[in-house]
Amino acid sequence: MKHIYLLLFSLCLSMTAFAQQEFSLSQAISYGETNSPSVQIAQIGVSDAEQQIIQNRAIGLPKVSLGGNYQHFLQIPAQLVPAEFFGGQPGEFSKLAFGTKNNFTASAQMSTLIYDASYLTALKASRKYKVFSAQQLAVAKQDVKKNVTMAYLATLIYDESVTVLDSNYKNLSR
Repeated sequence: MKHIYLLLFSLCLSMTAFAQQEFSLSQAISYGETNSPSVQIAQIGVSDAEQQIIQNRAIGLPKVSLGGNYQHFLQIPAQLVPAEFFGGQPGEFSKLAFGTKNNFTASAQMSTLIYDASYLTALKASRKYKVFSAQQLAVAKQDVKKNVTMAYLATLIYDESVTVLDSNYKNLSR
């Protein structure tokens, strides 16, 4: 039983030892840049701007449409016409079938954008948006770098203050 308690104690101690990590300033900054939500959102904005450029460029590309239609008639549609047109008795009607049993139609269409000022404006705007998104990403990274540096310096100042207070206490106790 004593061994189980000793094992659990050592396991808990080892877990708490791994929970805290020491970072240098550059490691802390790179960790902050990769895990900061504001930087991640700005990176998504940059990739969104790149996709908008591709989308706007696709509007001006040539478009081809192909289509087909197939019809199979079980019974060919017929029309009643007066029989006297074909040498029959007046007042009688004859069935006249129009069409074929199978019908297939195909179509092809190609269109392209030759000139559209709104298309050119959209391309320029999407490129400007990409530049703006890249600038937002740079600002977000700078903010994270500043905040991590300030927090890192605060802990260094705290540690140095503790060291100074300990040395002052030792000096005063002598």
